[in-house]
Parts: sequence; structure tokens; C-alpha cells
Amino acid sequence: MNLQEKMIARILFKNKVLSADAQVFENLFTSIFGYARPDFRQVKPQGNLGDRKNDGFEPASGRYYQVYAPENVQEKESSAIKKLEGDFDGLKSFWAGIYPVGIKEYFFVLNDKYKGAYPTTYQALAELQKKHCLDKAEVIACKHLEDVIFDELQEEHVYTIVGFLPDTTTIVKLDYSVLTEVVAHVLANTPNNAVQGKLVTPEFETKLVFNDLKVAASFLKAGSYQDNAVESFFKLNANFARHAVRQSLNDMYINAKTQGFVSDPISGLTAQDQIYFDVLASATPNSFSGDKRATPKAVQVLLSYFFESCDIFEEPINVTS
Repeated sequence: MNLQEKMIARILFKNKVLSADAQVFENLFTSIFGYARPDFRQVKPQGNLGDRKNDGFEPASGRYYQVYAPENVQEKESSAIKKLEGDFDGLKSFWAGIYPVGIKEYFFVLNDKYKGAYPTTYQALAELQKKHCLDKAEVIACKHLEDVIFDELQEEHVYTIVGFLPDTTTIVKLDYSVLTEVVAHVLANTPNNAVQGKLVTPEFETKLVFNDLKVAASFLKAGSYQDNAVESFFKLNANFARHAVRQSLNDMYINAKTQGFVSDPISGLTAQDQIYFDVLASATPNSFSGDKRATPKAVQVLLSYFFESCDIFEEPINVTS
């Protein structure tokens, strides 16, 4: 995976994390550490006994992990501290004497949604470490999980976690059942910021240049070769579907523009390229049936269709003398 591909994969991973709460985030964490740490063991809840406050552990080194992923961590700080303290007591009472090493290190795995943990969380962990004579008691936040993925995992495992990257060479035939699934997902995104739609279709190449799309240009071109399939799909459905999908994608685009992307001369990704991949990630379902490669390709085609009509990215301004 080259630097450019890694940057795209990071955008996909960040989007996945931002939409993952509760069990979905815990599953994401255990998948990452299952690949990264040979001794890592996931704990399956056992009926009414649950997992005995243990979401994963490495017995040989005495490392134990507990996951916390509320919908809004910024509003649940007191709950986080309560869970941290209460869960560790439950963890220690059951697990401390099972393996010879005992509990040496404790990690509070927090889906902070890239916002960081509060000082009181670190304070509580420091007190916990001192009280129970631990070697470590630390937070594992989203940025730490990202580091594990891209610094420790084999490339094939990275793809398993973040999904397949968009491909410019293998879009051959678009499956209508896949497109239906993508359209349903995009429709589920309620538009809040979308502006009035434009039905004009400016020159494709001109728009790519005008919007400073370089790396993303090849993905948009590849998708455009199948945009007739999107048009056929919409012809078979009510006009509402076309306009509603357009509004949702435009809303995703407007939101991506607020993320503060900047051009990276090392990887060659412009800020606009990164906006494209952010929209691609937002429009791709986290889970889908059938061919896992087909759905991202269908999303590529869908974005190309609405790119051509200037519903995502900007319409070139014709300057007349």
C-alpha cells in the first residue's frame, strides 16, 4: 500500500469509526487487535454472566481491555468515569487469579470520535493505576487504533478492516441489486445543508481541472463509464428517488468541505481529492450483502453520475469578455 492509498484508507477508517457505537465499535476494536497481537483473546459474553467486564486480553503480558463507545462521548463523561471504575473492579474480581501474570496493564478503549478524552478520564486512570499497583493504565483512543492499523497490520488485514479501496480498472458491469442497496443507504442520509440542484452537464474534463481533482479524477472517470446504468435505474423509479439521492450526496459533499482537508504534496492528494474520498466513505454502507467489492464500485458510479451534473463539487464558471 503506497502513501496515496494509505491516505485514502485512513479517510475510510475515520468515517467507519465516526459511525460506530456500542457493539459495532467493540467488534472493530477486537478485529484490529486480533490481527495485531498474536496473544490477544476476545471474550464472548456468556449468558447472564456476560464477559465478566473483560472485552479482550493478552494473558501472557497481563494486558486487559475494556471498551466504551457511547453515541456522544462528550455528554457521557461522568458515565465513562463510573464505567471505568466499576468495570475494573468487576474485571479484577474474576480475572486477576486466572492466569499467572495477573493484571499488569489496563486499557480503557474509548471511541472519542477523534475528539480526545477529558482530563478527568486520565485522572481516574492514574488513580486506578496507583490504587491497584498496575504497570500501566491508559486510554486507547481512535488515533491509537489508527496507528495500530497502519503501523502494525499486514496490508490484507488493513483491507479487511477498512474495506476495499476504490478501483479505477475493474468497473465492468454494474449490478442493479447493488445499486439499489447503495441508493437506499444514500437516501437514509437526511440532507440538512444541501443547496438547490443543478441540471446542467458541463464538460467532464473541464470540471475535473476546475475543482483541482487529480488522484480522484481517475476514479470519477472510471465511474462515468457506467453512469448510463444509474440513469436507467432512475428511469425505473419515481423522480423522488433521483432528487432525494442528489440532495443526500450534496449534503455529504458540503459536510466534507468543512473537515479542513489540505493538499498533501508528498502523497499527491489535493484537498479536493480528499473531499471526494470522504464523500465516497460516507456514501458506502458499513455492511452490505453480496460481493464486498461491488458495492464500493457502485458508489463510485453513483458519485460520477452526480459529479457530471455538478451536484457534488463545483460548476466551472464561464468567464466571457
